[in-house]
Amino acid sequence: MVNGRRVALLIVLSQTVATLLIAAGFLALSNGSSARSALIGGGISTMATLVIAVATFREVAGNDPRRMLINLYRGEAAKLGLTALLLIVAFKAIGVQAAPFFVAYIATLFVYWISLIGSRVS
Repeated sequence: MVNGRRVALLIVLSQTVATLLIAAGFLALSNGSSARSALIGGGISTMATLVIAVATFREVAGNDPRRMLINLYRGEAAKLGLTALLLIVAFKAIGVQAAPFFVAYIATLFVYWISLIGSRVS
């Protein structure tokens, strides 16, 4: 049986590493503004994953599937709300560059999906 909390932590760590590598690549190949945009894009996706992980695993649901589902729904709602808010702030208040932002954001989503697929161990 896979430990959900451990998987969630590994996903957040993997997304953090991917974000830092992508930002470093933009810094090496472009400029600081591109790297900052990549950090923000990957950071938003990573923070959203952290929010759903904390909300889902914050309390021990035991063997109660209803409680587990409620925690998951609450986590998903918090994740979507935070993501929407941070996307607005990133583009309206900070003025990120779209290309590096979305490269990092989408790359961290791929890390999330691949990590979930890879964690399906019985």
